[in-house]
Amino acid sequence: MTAAGRAQQAWARGRSAVRAGLARRRRAATPGSSGPAEAAAGPPPRPGEPWWTGTPWAAVVGSGLFDETHYRSLVPGRVPDDVDALWHYATHGTPVGLDPNPLLSSWWYRSTYPDVAASGLDPLVHYLLHGAAEARDPAHWAALVAEHGITIWNTVPALMQLLVENLEETDPDARGPASIRLVMMSGDWIPVPLPDRIRAVYPDADVNSMGGATEASIWSITY
Repeated sequence: MTAAGRAQQAWARGRSAVRAGLARRRRAATPGSSGPAEAAAGPPPRPGEPWWTGTPWAAVVGSGLFDETHYRSLVPGRVPDDVDALWHYATHGTPVGLDPNPLLSSWWYRSTYPDVAASGLDPLVHYLLHGAAEARDPAHWAALVAEHGITIWNTVPALMQLLVENLEETDPDARGPASIRLVMMSGDWIPVPLPDRIRAVYPDADVNSMGGATEASIWSITY
């Protein structure tokens, strides 16, 4: 099967998952901290109201964390100019694991927090309704690094960038000890300014780009 055929199948599966998920959510009746009941679509909006009225997606609209330009770049040509990109993401993008902005990996959030995957909530919706309050964010990572004296960091560049951005916004006197001595990043492009930004918050860090042919070895080169 061609790549285009596989993509079409993925989108078809995504649409089926949305329909099934919405049916489950309508049947859900017991609220929980992050359970399916809170993902329910809610009452249908009155005529003239936005589609997200009365749904958890209203939190996304108010947050400004959905990056329309980024999302459209993930699905070139699939979202007409007259279609609400957030609606397309809610009904087509999130079921197949697309990201709502460059810094939030839907795959990482769901795989790191199995309760989110089980809840049926979109990762960004979950973060806004629960994750931020539960310290599922870079500020918590920075606190853990300082508290436990973590010395090695090994992630994709986007997660390291989230940590660095949080530290850059934190008073240096409140950061705690800069314990990280080795940073290994792989799996994606590393923004050119990021290594110097890492060294600014972790002065003793040895910053490494890891890579190689995935089919042969995850790490066959380092720089």
